[in-house]
Amino acid sequence: IGIGVESLCSLAAEKLKAAKKPDLLLPATVIFVAACLVFVNGRMLMANYRVHSRAGNYVPWDWAWNMLQSCGKDAILFTNGDNDTFPLWYLQEVERIRTDVRVVNLSLANTGWYLSQLKNTSPRGAKKIAFSMNDEEIAGITYEPIDSVNVVLPSGPAREELLRLSGRNGVPLPGEPLESIVWLLKPGLTYDGQGYFRPQDKAVYDIVMSNFANRPIYFALTVDPENMIGLENHLRLDGLVYKLVPLKSPDPMSYVDASLLYGNLAGVYRYRNLDKPGFYLEETSRRLCGNYSPLFVRLALELAEKPSGQIRINGNSTQPATFRQGELALKVLKLSERLFPLSQYPVNPELAGSVIALYIRLGEKQGATSYIDYLEKLCNGSSPLSEPKLYYVLARAYRNVGRKEDARRIIGRLAKELNQPGLVQDFETTKD
Repeated sequence: IGIGVESLCSLAAEKLKAAKKPDLLLPATVIFVAACLVFVNGRMLMANYRVHSRAGNYVPWDWAWNMLQSCGKDAILFTNGDNDTFPLWYLQEVERIRTDVRVVNLSLANTGWYLSQLKNTSPRGAKKIAFSMNDEEIAGITYEPIDSVNVVLPSGPAREELLRLSGRNGVPLPGEPLESIVWLLKPGLTYDGQGYFRPQDKAVYDIVMSNFANRPIYFALTVDPENMIGLENHLRLDGLVYKLVPLKSPDPMSYVDASLLYGNLAGVYRYRNLDKPGFYLEETSRRLCGNYSPLFVRLALELAEKPSGQIRINGNSTQPATFRQGELALKVLKLSERLFPLSQYPVNPELAGSVIALYIRLGEKQGATSYIDYLEKLCNGSSPLSEPKLYYVLARAYRNVGRKEDARRIIGRLAKELNQPGLVQDFETTKD
C-alpha cells in the first residue's frame, strides 16, 4: 500500500509540473496522502472490525462464572489448561468472585514451584491445599514408575452429604453411598510397557487423599479422563464440573443428579448474547460453547428415564417446585434450543439423533423436525462414503418419526455406496 501511494504521489507530481503548477504540488500531496490514510485504514476497519471486536462477547467471563458457581465452598477445582483457567483467575483476582475456590491447573501441576504455591500460600484468603509431601519432595517431583494398584479413600462427611442431597431433591441414588472409595489407581503415562506416574498425577493423588475428607473436589468438564487417575466411576456431573463423590457408577462419569444439574443449567449459569442472531464468536469461544448443548441433552435423557416420575427443584424460593420428569425434560430441550440455536451452534449428528429419539419418546414429534432438517442439510453437503455414520443416523431419525420410505431410501443408498448389501437387513432388524 505504501509503495502504491508513493507511486501515485510521484505520478501526480509529474502531472502538476508538466502543467506548470508547482505551487499546487505540496497541498495536493498532503490531501492525497491524507485521503489514502483515511480510506485505506477505513477499508481495513470495515473488513475486519466484526471478527476482531469483542463487544458483547461474555463467553470467557460467563464460562468462568458458571464453573466457579458449580463448586461448593472452599472447593478444589482441577482445570485442564489455559482457556479454562485464565478466565477463572481473572474473576478471582480482579473481580473477587468465589475467591474461596482453589484452582489447580494440571499443566502447571507438573512443576514443583507451582505445587509449592498451592501448599504454602493463601491467595485472596483462600485455604491452603494440604499435601502429604514435604517441601523438598515437592521441589524434586518427577516421573515415577508405577503399576496399577487399588487405593482406599475413606468417604468421611461426603457420604452423609450425598444422602441428604438425595432426600432433599427426591432423586434416588444409582447405588448405595460408600464408606470408602476404592479404585484402581492408573498410570498417567505408559512407555515401553512400563507405567509412569507423572508429576501432575502425583499431585492429583496427593491432593485427593489429603483433602477429600474436608473439602469438595471437582474436575473441570474439559479435563481428559486420562488425567483423573482412575476416578471416573466416582464422579457426578454437576454442569461444567464433575464432583468426586463416594458412590460408584456402573459407567464412567455417568452419575447425574438431575435436580442439581437443572438448577445449575437453568437457574445459575449465564449465557449472555449467545442466542443473538449473527453474533460473532471466534473459534475458541465457539468451541467452549459447544460444551453446553450436550449438557442439556444429558439432563433431558436422565429425566426421560422415568417420564412420569416426580422431581423437586430447589430454586430461589423457599419452597421447592415439583415437576413431572417428562415435562421437565421437554422444557430442558426447548431451553437448550432457545439458548443455542442449531443455526449458530452445530451439534454432532449422534447428539441430534439422540434428541430426535428423545422427542419421540416424550410424545413431542413436532420437536424433532428442526433436528431432522439439520441432519438433512448435513447430508446434502456430504456423501455416504465420507460420512456413513451421518447417513445412518438420518435413516434412524426418519424411522423414529414414521417416515419409513425415506429411511429405506437413505439406508439403501448407504448400503449401495459402501457395497454392503446386508446393511439394509441389519437396519430393518435393529431396534432403536
